[in-house]
Amino acid sequence: ASSSALATPLFEKETHFFDKPPCMNATGKSECKLTITRAGYTSMWTPSSCKSRCSVEGSPNYLYDPSVASQLHGLMWQQERLRARFVAILREPISRDVSYFNHRLSMWPKSQVWGLQPGTITYESFVDERVRRWKRCLENHNLTDWHARDHNIDARSASQKQHLLQSATAAFVQCSSATTLTIGMYAGQLGVWTKWFAREQFLVGTMDEML
Repeated sequence: ASSSALATPLFEKETHFFDKPPCMNATGKSECKLTITRAGYTSMWTPSSCKSRCSVEGSPNYLYDPSVASQLHGLMWQQERLRARFVAILREPISRDVSYFNHRLSMWPKSQVWGLQPGTITYESFVDERVRRWKRCLENHNLTDWHARDHNIDARSASQKQHLLQSATAAFVQCSSATTLTIGMYAGQLGVWTKWFAREQFLVGTMDEML
């Protein structure tokens, strides 16, 4: 369907339906209680405004929240699951992380940066603290730190690639809340989504390609 034939949500493009209520006010406080139901989700679109019966939304948090894919899958009818299409626009991980760091600093002192004290914060110390949290989480769950290896992905067999994806996905699911470094771990994120939807339903691109 063309972009003009797609219905957008009544609230805004980024509904955040699965990670926070769409009726949250400017202070971040929820002004309503919206349960995760099919009726609640579909109520954000007006059917009469979309003759194609195709709707679209874009909440970036959905990619790195390991619970969203299964929740969305559970709300959809079988025909919808097969027809659904997903677009993932990825930013180069280090650039994304530096941007996040600068954003957090701009919010100081309203937002603490992983407990580090003002005046002592550097990007290096910010990364070191989160890497420690990441490694500690992996140890607690007896998971392999596959990111620390030198992987020549192109030289791997199909089964080896699948094993790496499974390892990345397991690490992401267990430790996604331990550190914001996982926001840039795209293999694990996509691994979660492709457990519920076919890989052919995804278009994966980069921010550079979109600019």
